[in-house]
Amino acid sequence: MSIWLRGGKASLAELVKAPSLGGGSSGSSGPRFRINPRTSNCFRRLSRGETGRKFGISRFVPIGHVTGAARETEQTTTDTMLPTPLKPYWNGFITYLLGAYAFLQRIIAYIFTPNKPNQSAAKNLKNGKIAIIGAGLSGVAAAAHAIAHGWDVTIFEKKDHVGGIWAEVNETSGLQLHSLMYRFFPDLIWSKGYPEQPEIVGNIERIWKQYRLEERTRFGQDIKSLKRVGKEDDDDVKPSQWIINGNEKEKFDAVIVAIGTCGKPNYAHFKNQSKFKGKIAHSSELDGLDVKGKRVIVIGGGASAVEAVELAVKKGAAHTELLTRSDKWIVPRNIFFEAILSMFPGREILLSHVPEWYLKRFFYREFEPLAPKFGIHTSTPVVNSDFLEHLRKGEASYRRGDVVQFNETGVTFDQRDSSDQHMQNYHKSRTPEHVANLAKANGGKGKVNLAAEVIILATGFTHPVSEQKFIPAEFLPSHFSPPNIYMQVFSVCDSSLMLLNCTYKNAIATAGHIHLGIYTRILLTFLGDPSTAPFPELMKLWVRFINLWKTEDPSSAKALSFITYFELVRDDSVVLRLKRWQMLWFGMFFLFNPLRLKYLPFILFGWRSSSLQSSAARREEQLIIRPKYTAGPKFFSRAGLISAISSSGAWNTGYTVCCAKLGLVAGGTFTLGLDGPSAAVSCSAAQGACMAACAAAPSP
Repeated sequence: MSIWLRGGKASLAELVKAPSLGGGSSGSSGPRFRINPRTSNCFRRLSRGETGRKFGISRFVPIGHVTGAARETEQTTTDTMLPTPLKPYWNGFITYLLGAYAFLQRIIAYIFTPNKPNQSAAKNLKNGKIAIIGAGLSGVAAAAHAIAHGWDVTIFEKKDHVGGIWAEVNETSGLQLHSLMYRFFPDLIWSKGYPEQPEIVGNIERIWKQYRLEERTRFGQDIKSLKRVGKEDDDDVKPSQWIINGNEKEKFDAVIVAIGTCGKPNYAHFKNQSKFKGKIAHSSELDGLDVKGKRVIVIGGGASAVEAVELAVKKGAAHTELLTRSDKWIVPRNIFFEAILSMFPGREILLSHVPEWYLKRFFYREFEPLAPKFGIHTSTPVVNSDFLEHLRKGEASYRRGDVVQFNETGVTFDQRDSSDQHMQNYHKSRTPEHVANLAKANGGKGKVNLAAEVIILATGFTHPVSEQKFIPAEFLPSHFSPPNIYMQVFSVCDSSLMLLNCTYKNAIATAGHIHLGIYTRILLTFLGDPSTAPFPELMKLWVRFINLWKTEDPSSAKALSFITYFELVRDDSVVLRLKRWQMLWFGMFFLFNPLRLKYLPFILFGWRSSSLQSSAARREEQLIIRPKYTAGPKFFSRAGLISAISSSGAWNTGYTVCCAKLGLVAGGTFTLGLDGPSAAVSCSAAQGACMAACAAAPSP
């Protein structure tokens, strides 16, 4: 374990042995450290396995901090680029910045964190039952939000542990965006900007336990089937109920599918792969992989490939080659730059060229020819500040082309160009010697044989939603299949079926509590007060309109394949372009149905809504009539009800229906708001017409 201090780096063993480092002469080699006795004692306790948090070791390690007995403290790339006299000031600035970041996280947690249920409250959940498929990051977050607001939940998990894909990847895997933009639950206090796998999984497990989800989780549950009962078709007004794996004794009011975006490792197979005599591993299997002093080839071009290169360099590989057929944008780890990127409206616009120009000019520099030709807002970028530095130092090489075949000693590669070649072209007569040597060895075009002792396949993962078979096809019709669904999470056929954070394919900043919490609370609102739920036809209309706005092609089904935080941070607010007049979809969400407005604080902030709780408690006792939506003059029609409403002559923002036959007390009233033109019928004015219309409707 190495620890960075002002002046350089030292191993934990060195710090334990010497109470005061830096006592040597000025001419002595190695860094000089100024460690007081108390700090030295902290390092001794750390070496015995005690956690750094217990004794505030972060006060003495200004660049990052120790989060466990075997974790390294990170040194920022910016620090290594600063002149030595400026480093102490930069270190102090980072220390205060981290403190401010921790304070900001606590404010967010205070405002947004839902109350944790006590033992009695956890046993008295009467609002309804929700099935959640998947106990990963999104599933646990959704379950915590639901149970905190009075809904009973059951989590079905195929594996024997929580954590989802994060529990399966390497311990060195970390976030691809700043943790401030990756708050999957409000109650998170990240230790640093880009935390790694142990901290992420630890937070998932903590939330799972604190919200009493252990007794509500069923492990080893492979979901084979999902069936809706209680409705004859999508337009039936009866509430939906769902049966999982044919268990008719247990019915749920809603289903949240949270199976993630990454499934099983995708093992690509190449010609003559079995002939290679070295080690072949997938990028998700790098824990314990020995690459020290060996030549490593990484095949792939995404985030896992870049991460594999970074790990190989860190472990002391002799040289690492990254072979890729396609390009990905690489952006620096900088929260301000990431925030700017994510504030674009989810498609290429004129201003998209600004961040692209900046990256090429100041980040890629000599590697500008390696920058993708497509726009940055069309595919998920790779967030990494160190990869290009490894290329500049000659610790790794980036080659573009096609893998022809494997052989006994490595790979035959049909090369188009390489990073070393572009470096030489950029520096010309000023080319450093090591760059010139690499360019001579790695430059050129055509087939080359690359030697390797270890080959890492960074070929990604399968997409669970595309592979799942349990959701009936009628709920995900061809033109409205993921990610082309309502708000990118709701089935356009039934809003009680939600696919949470598992449908998107490319995005910038998409795993925040802002959208995971809001999506879950929208579902709870639909369940608790069905008058707020959208009609299937209107959900389809929303999808068509978003496709038209983002692609200018009404028949397109690709608009939701790439999204940004701009589309999610406002409850999936999407800028609608109508003759240059722009308005947020979030406002439209409430304007289309004014009855949703009273739940605005609940949906946005998670503040408890008494009216929703009361409505949810009465839900099983009342049946709400919602007419079938059809296009044309007869905007709403069902079993003669339109004629009764029209005859009353009172079109308004809501309507009242009196109907003893459908379970309401004779002479009573009930008000329902609609997504569009609606009517008002009072019991006193249209009792006969209303009863006649209800007589044609089926009894519950």
